[in-house]
Amino acid sequence: DSLGNNALSYTEMGSNFMVSPEMTTTYYAATASDMLTATGNFELSTPAHGDLYGLGSFFDVQAGASTLKIGSLVVTTVNAGEYPVYVYYKSSSCEGNTSIATDWIFAGSYSYSMTANTPLEITLNTPIEVPAHQTYSLYVSTDASIYYNNGTEFGNTVASQRFMTIREGYGVPNDPEKIAGNFYGNLNNRAFCGTIKYELNDE
Repeated sequence: DSLGNNALSYTEMGSNFMVSPEMTTTYYAATASDMLTATGNFELSTPAHGDLYGLGSFFDVQAGASTLKIGSLVVTTVNAGEYPVYVYYKSSSCEGNTSIATDWIFAGSYSYSMTANTPLEITLNTPIEVPAHQTYSLYVSTDASIYYNNGTEFGNTVASQRFMTIREGYGVPNDPEKIAGNFYGNLNNRAFCGTIKYELNDE
């Protein structure tokens, strides 16, 4: 520009540095938030399921730089018929905390006429809000059974994008002694299979 040899100073990612118009003639400026925040509806899907299934899936969800609102979950049910689906959530990870019902918040019971081996979208009565950079855990359960995958290690990433990460948790086995929507300890590591649909509303 017309400043000639005067150097310009600007900030990128919080660090000040100098650039000279003698060497550079085109300049671009952006804040970190431009790359990490957004407004609109988004979704994150996990890899496809195999043949493993059970009465429910515990898993962790970590928000990126924006607070997100989970509006619905998509799972694939195993059996056909009329069944309720139970959804719970809590702040912080579900690691070691699948047996204490009072630690969880009930997000509703939703009844559906299900078709075997078909994706089912569970639309929540009230969106679950996950604050920026925080980890929340969800528990989805039904007597119709849902598919999940065998885990590799608790907390490993199942699916990720810049606004959300889904991490491995636990599965509730399809056991005659267990009931959907109840809480149990000593569960095996499993990976949630499905889609999480959510909203961002950054100013």
